[in-house]
Amino acid sequence: MLRKKMRIVGAVGQIGSGKDTVVNYIAAKCSILIISIGDIAREIAKSRGLSPTRQNLQQITEEHYQRFGKTYFIEETTKRIKDAGYKKVLITGIRAPTDVTTLKKLFHNDFILICVIAHERKRFQRLKSREEARDPKTWQEFLAQDRNEEKIFQVSESCELADYAIENNGTLEELLQKIDSVLEEIGW
Repeated sequence: MLRKKMRIVGAVGQIGSGKDTVVNYIAAKCSILIISIGDIAREIAKSRGLSPTRQNLQQITEEHYQRFGKTYFIEETTKRIKDAGYKKVLITGIRAPTDVTTLKKLFHNDFILICVIAHERKRFQRLKSREEARDPKTWQEFLAQDRNEEKIFQVSESCELADYAIENNGTLEELLQKIDSVLEEIGW
């Protein structure tokens, strides 16, 4: 009996870069489940009676990094993937280089990472327009939040480890064309 090949695709990028748009598009087009690493931090926040604000989730993340190591959340995520027996899955919430190296170590060539890149001003505009409570309201808040995310997670280093980079400074149609090109290249 032939073993069905596993394929895991993840997206990484700075806040507002469009990584969720990329993953949601692939999920809809290919009928694939999305798993978010951040769900684990959100579950912890909920169990503590905390609202899932960016600040609370960052605090939980830092606390768990200190207690259990920087691979805690990605190891929990990969355990869930393996326990469920998924053969194809999309992962969001990849941020730290240790997330990437852990996924590459566990899944080897079956893991593909896409880095989504966008200019600061474009990212800030996107965050303002989606009007989520967790998003910054001013340019200064955005810059502070962006620096804090980079300090905690080193997202730029994770992007350097990506298999593909997609620039997302144009229209949605342009982004979707770029995603389709990547999907064609990986055989989806």
